[in-house]
Amino acid sequence: MKFRSSKDRERSFERKNFYAQYFEGYSTRETMDHAGRRKVDRVYMADFYQQKLSGKQRILLKAIYSSLYFLSVGLFLLGSKRSLGNFGPVLVIFQAAALIGFCLVLCNLIVCLTSAQDMTIYEYKISHLSLPRTTGGTAAILGLLSAASALSGVMGGREGFIHAALYLLALLPILSICVLEKRVPYGTRENDSKRGA
Repeated sequence: MKFRSSKDRERSFERKNFYAQYFEGYSTRETMDHAGRRKVDRVYMADFYQQKLSGKQRILLKAIYSSLYFLSVGLFLLGSKRSLGNFGPVLVIFQAAALIGFCLVLCNLIVCLTSAQDMTIYEYKISHLSLPRTTGGTAAILGLLSAASALSGVMGGREGFIHAALYLLALLPILSICVLEKRVPYGTRENDSKRGA
């Protein structure tokens, strides 16, 4: 008999937990294919989440989110340009944290921008519930980065203030995404599959 280590059990639990989150609201049906192998079909049975917006409003919102995101990233990169006063260890740590934040926001935005009108529970959680958290966290990191750059400007000269202003300007669009997403009304629609079950 082979014993599994505690790390293997933890990884297995994490996989099962992610699996359960991703397929929340799904019903599993097992069938046999023509070769006699077992086939698992998953059908979404829970209610769908929808933005209570018209089609044009949804397209406009997606365009606004994309524009604000790329504006924020552009201002951040402009503030992070190579300079002697911009490579203090604290600034580098905040810049790395901001980059990670931008990557997380991008992952959530991709789900938000590519999701259909009818969203599953998982898509709803990733887009509407996670997007304000990641954008808010990234905005907080940019605020700290701006303060650290301003402090380096006090100690090192005018260039630190320019970087601080650019980071502060990068904070505004990403924070706007957070505020906008919190104000988007969502509702549920009954799934047609429920009636047939």
